Amino acid sequence: VTATGMVYITALSKDNTPTTVSECLGNVRSRVVVADVAFTVKGFVIVALSDGNSMSPVKFYKLKLRNVNDKCTMHIEPLPSFFLRCAVDPNKKDKYTNVTHVKFEHREGVEQVV
Repeated sequence: VTATGMVYITALSKDNTPTTVSECLGNVRSRVVVADVAFTVKGFVIVALSDGNSMSPVKFYKLKLRNVNDKCTMHIEPLPSFFLRCAVDPNKKDKYTNVTHVKFEHREGVEQVV
């Protein structure tokens, strides 16, 4: 995941030739400061990202990768996002202004984000 919201995936074909595919995470490219990835049991890649501002939502995307005729393809689906509690609590709004880390609890489990 790049700082402008692009995702690059490199996969090996049957003859060990690397193939790279890239897509934009949203309709428009946006600023990404922190990101993390996790993998589902069904083989999807989940991306969590933030622009670093605690007033902005933490966004999630599901990446579906496919191998079609020895070409890697990627479909990106936006998932529900959430706002941090400190962004809506008037007593904490000015105290916590930045998001410095986004981390899945487990690489193979997408149920918990720290």
